[in-house]
Amino acid sequence: MINVDKVVPWKRLGLEVEIKQFTEEECREILDRTYSSSKDYKLYVMSRCVYDFVKLLKHMRLYSSHYSVDHDTLLEELFSLAVGVNPLLTTKFKTAGHAQTASCPLGEEEVQEKTFEDVTKEEILSLGDRITDRVLGQDKAIEKIVLAVQRASAGLRDPAQPIGSFLLTGPTGCGKTLLAKVLTDELIGEQKYLVRVDCSEYQQKHETSKLIGAPHGYIGFEQGGILTNAMKKAPFSVVLFDEIEKAHEKIYNLLLQIMDEGTLTSNTGEVVSFKGSIILMTSNLGVSEEAKAKKEVGFLKTRELTGDMRMGAMESALKKTFKPEFLNRLDAVAHFMPLDDEGVCREIVVLELEMLLKHLYDNKKMIVRYSPEVIDLIYRKGFNVEYGARPLKRAIRKYFANPLSHMLLMEDTPVGSKLIATVKEDKIVFNKE
Repeated sequence: MINVDKVVPWKRLGLEVEIKQFTEEECREILDRTYSSSKDYKLYVMSRCVYDFVKLLKHMRLYSSHYSVDHDTLLEELFSLAVGVNPLLTTKFKTAGHAQTASCPLGEEEVQEKTFEDVTKEEILSLGDRITDRVLGQDKAIEKIVLAVQRASAGLRDPAQPIGSFLLTGPTGCGKTLLAKVLTDELIGEQKYLVRVDCSEYQQKHETSKLIGAPHGYIGFEQGGILTNAMKKAPFSVVLFDEIEKAHEKIYNLLLQIMDEGTLTSNTGEVVSFKGSIILMTSNLGVSEEAKAKKEVGFLKTRELTGDMRMGAMESALKKTFKPEFLNRLDAVAHFMPLDDEGVCREIVVLELEMLLKHLYDNKKMIVRYSPEVIDLIYRKGFNVEYGARPLKRAIRKYFANPLSHMLLMEDTPVGSKLIATVKEDKIVFNKE
């Protein structure tokens, strides 16, 4: 048998599709590969034998949106045309060590069980309190996110769009990324459902393909994209685009599609839903503008940089960077304030210490109490309004965790020991109770 290309009619779309006819050896090679699912198998077959596959996918997507035909239905029809020319490909193929046949539904794939609709009313109503217990000093920013999530839970949102799309602005170390982690914990329950995209890795146009998959004919085409693969497995996720201002313009175009239509098309033409996700984007934009505004009023010693002045500086910076169509699709812009309040910073020290000591208790059943002077020392050594909470965490490691670990390694401290931390000569010391 020799290769003979065939042109077959596709009645629904009124097109003639050119399909490559494989040899028996080529069919066997395709069937011997291992696929993650029947969908993966079918998309691979179509990408191999349908000429102008990528161009045809764009045509299918337009047809799907104009005539309200499910995209998977069109893919099934195209696959039927492909195996009509290559009937050997309807026999058994391998998926993760098991044999399946090509009659399996295209959309069949294992995904997470929990959805946004499974979150109880009680959980939604108490979401704000639970987050503010863990993300300190940012109540106003958190309120914007929580109110949007509550509106979505009450049914007051466009079901064709994500649960919410938010831009988190503010200086480094003020809790923007922490909010994404805490929101994932409190709303979904597991950190694995936080999908993080570090936009500093996507500053070049070609790097965008890592998110949706390499184009047909390029290495890695069969593997799909990092983002689209993650959303297929877990549609109910928090998707974090960190430092969004560093991303290439093409990333913004992907985000426009996600925020507007609630979907993203992978390199194989599969439409991946973001309708059950929360989109968060972080940015440091506006920080330098705030500093400039503060310097302008600095000669008035009794005058502080007001909230309106901060918002004005931030909004000016956003308009310089983002197009109006991007900003208009956001549900909210949540501005995080600098962590310059001493009381809040001391609370952060206590919160971080308690988390550290919880790990110690879970591992070795040890209890460590500490005096107020310990909090004073860590705050004094670690407070830095420019870098937020991060220096406080480093101070805890340097002045508390390091001497504690040294004591546990050097001295006989059996499981279940009780210790007390105090300050002596500007150092934290630990003694057995």
